[in-house]
Amino acid sequence: MSGTVLQAIFLSFLGSLVVAAAAAPFLLPVLRRIKAAQTVSSHLPEHQAKQGTPTMGGLIILLGALAGILIGGGATTFSLAPVLLLIGFGLVGFADDYLVPKMKPGSRGFDWKPKLLLQAVVGLGALWISGVRDAGLLGAGLFLILFFSNAYNFADGLDGLAGSLGLILFAAVILMLPLLAAPAVESALWGLAPVAAAVAAGFLPFLWLNAPPAKVFMGDVGALALGGALGT
Repeated sequence: MSGTVLQAIFLSFLGSLVVAAAAAPFLLPVLRRIKAAQTVSSHLPEHQAKQGTPTMGGLIILLGALAGILIGGGATTFSLAPVLLLIGFGLVGFADDYLVPKMKPGSRGFDWKPKLLLQAVVGLGALWISGVRDAGLLGAGLFLILFFSNAYNFADGLDGLAGSLGLILFAAVILMLPLLAAPAVESALWGLAPVAAAVAAGFLPFLWLNAPPAKVFMGDVGALALGGALGT
């Protein structure tokens, strides 16, 4: 691994950590003010104490990660898809967490069919823009993106669970890259390392607020985006 890659990883991690830590104390009161609150199902009486806890805390991670990626040198061709998914799925999650419930009082967000359709459109768009044209790769890539995005979303809602899992998973991506990086694609694969480092760093300030008892939850704005990026 070259010194340039190490420098990009370090700058991405440090930039994300600083931005996410600076954003967290400002975002939390904003989320309370706009009443972006966790809605707990009536079928889960043991979790009713979490009712009203602010959600959309994933914005802390996304702001840190995107800033860290820019500070570390920006997205490469190989890392463009996960970066586009952080933004695109983040917008879908924001609509699901905030816009739809505000427009339809009593609603918990999108029904599953329109949400899945939006994810599919954004996922295919991210792959296409990043240069994937083969139909088989598009299908396989979209399956992984949708699978990881929605599977990871299930982890949100329990204190510390989604954040700790995300930190472990994105740190594991960095550690796995040397095993995957054959000489012909080494530079391309290492383009992912600064992105993974930026995301991993963004989890740390979020976990400070999400640790039991959680002061904020990730929300779809974070879980859909981070899971989708992991799927790529």
